[in-house]
Amino acid sequence: MKHKLNVNMIKQHNRRSIFNEIVSNAPMSRLSISRNLHLSPGTIATVVEELISRGVIREVKDIKSSIGRKPNIIEFLPDRKKIICIDMATRNFSFSIKNLLLKSEYSYKYHFDKSKSYETNFRSFLEEMRKKTITEDNMPGIIGIGVSVPGPYSINDDKISCKLIPEVTKIKPFKIISGYYNGPVLIDHDVKLAATSEVNLIPDYDHKTILYLYLDEGVGSAISVNGNIYTGANEFAGEIGQIITGEEKFEELVSWNTFLIRLGLITHQAQEAINPQDIKDEYEREEQKVTKELKRIITITGRLLSNIICVLNPHSVILGGKYKIFGNKFIVSLQRETEKYLIEDLKRNLSFHLSNYQERGPLIGAGNKVRDFWLDNN
Repeated sequence: MKHKLNVNMIKQHNRRSIFNEIVSNAPMSRLSISRNLHLSPGTIATVVEELISRGVIREVKDIKSSIGRKPNIIEFLPDRKKIICIDMATRNFSFSIKNLLLKSEYSYKYHFDKSKSYETNFRSFLEEMRKKTITEDNMPGIIGIGVSVPGPYSINDDKISCKLIPEVTKIKPFKIISGYYNGPVLIDHDVKLAATSEVNLIPDYDHKTILYLYLDEGVGSAISVNGNIYTGANEFAGEIGQIITGEEKFEELVSWNTFLIRLGLITHQAQEAINPQDIKDEYEREEQKVTKELKRIITITGRLLSNIICVLNPHSVILGGKYKIFGNKFIVSLQRETEKYLIEDLKRNLSFHLSNYQERGPLIGAGNKVRDFWLDNN
């Protein structure tokens, strides 16, 4: 079903475009924004005045101008508003406080108490978050909470679907979080959030089909078509980890924990923290055990990707998650393995990219989701 454009949708689109232009290029003049976006001066003036009234930009004289009357330029004030981003990808919950540039200003990680229930731990984490962030002094500056969860999320049922952490399916995250914060709470699948943040960095993303592959403790993917994430009939599109390869699910073969177990670094019973940088160093030194295991993962992943590419014919493939630490060597090998099974027409103009973010992509996506909601609804 096609959605017809209405006046409000056009206003939202223009507001986001102007805001993003200021975020990327300020300080700048109204005229520069108008020229860059091909929008009328009247449209620019309306949005600029609105953003000034909301306290996130200001206009000042351009003191650098040496000819004639000094023009006004717009400055961006990213620290005037804050976003809380919660990460529920593991049992050791974490949150960060971001400004409007989506830069983290503070981070906190909770240590899960195995003697207590999942919900009790989650409530303890939220209580700590409230103590550290939601005070009378900074409450007016918080525009919302974005939550990254380890599986598809149903808004109607307030329920997360996740096999990796079964306990998370028993709680109602929106209801619980709303008991600690009375502002906007936006919850979404971590892979979908990461894909949204990554896809926007691809040139002309709104005219392309892009496949985002997330290889981490959990495995998933997302499909962006002309800038929109395709979710399918029941919000489950992209569950690549559930595809059967051989006699096992793809996730069981290539997840980060499977990788560490096969290297003998952890066991199913004892999963202590491992520094990925140490494994990367071994890969770069071409240590046999690590190299052999990564070759196995590249082979399995490349074959599966080739099948998906035959169906989707995407312009680009983006790799996110912990495996991105292995850098260009890994992504080049993955592209070569994938293309071994593709016809020439499917390989033409196909590009592979590593995630652009050092921080977890889902948190960037969660912050972006809250920021867009704030722009659209105030």
